[in-house]
Amino acid sequence: MQQNAAATPRSNFQRLDAVGWQAVWVAGDPGDSTYPVVVKGTDQGAHWTRQGGPEAFGEHQIDVSAVSPAVAWSVGGGTSPGKGINVARTLNGQTWSLVTSFGWGDANGVCAVDARTVWVVTDFDGIHKTTDGGATRIKQTVPRTGFYLMGVTTLSSQIAWVVGMSAANQDIILPTIDRGATWTEQSMPVQVGLRRVSLVGGRR
Repeated sequence: MQQNAAATPRSNFQRLDAVGWQAVWVAGDPGDSTYPVVVKGTDQGAHWTRQGGPEAFGEHQIDVSAVSPAVAWSVGGGTSPGKGINVARTLNGQTWSLVTSFGWGDANGVCAVDARTVWVVTDFDGIHKTTDGGATRIKQTVPRTGFYLMGVTTLSSQIAWVVGMSAANQDIILPTIDRGATWTEQSMPVQVGLRRVSLVGGRR
């Protein structure tokens, strides 16, 4: 059932994350509007409110990770000047601001531990981590390159898993247990492109 349609432009929604019934965020493409659509619901889906604007988001938003009813992160990307890999955040559950934009392509996955500690995965082998709310970010060193990294899940600032795919539809699975200092590739019985990963008890 489509709710509150007037406040929610048509969009190809990509991802959803929820903090119980208190807050649900959904992120997606611009659809029939001029900038990406991020909406929030707080009443079990009866009403949705569009948030953010072109100053905060890329050409499209691909993922969202909610920490609390007040704190959420969203990532996306684009190819236009100034609209590359995009990381945005809300700290009050209403207004969004651009945390960082860099490079070219897409940020495909985000997993937030809290308002300051976040893992982001991107095209072209990118695993990025911040522990200071995005003031600085550390790009991790991966054991094998040539992949679009698509999904990330975490238990803490110490433990995370990342998955991705290559243009030839090969997969890669990378866990870390030492805050990203080392990533150890796992073997798979078949080669398929991997898009998402989730840990039991994890943030996603």
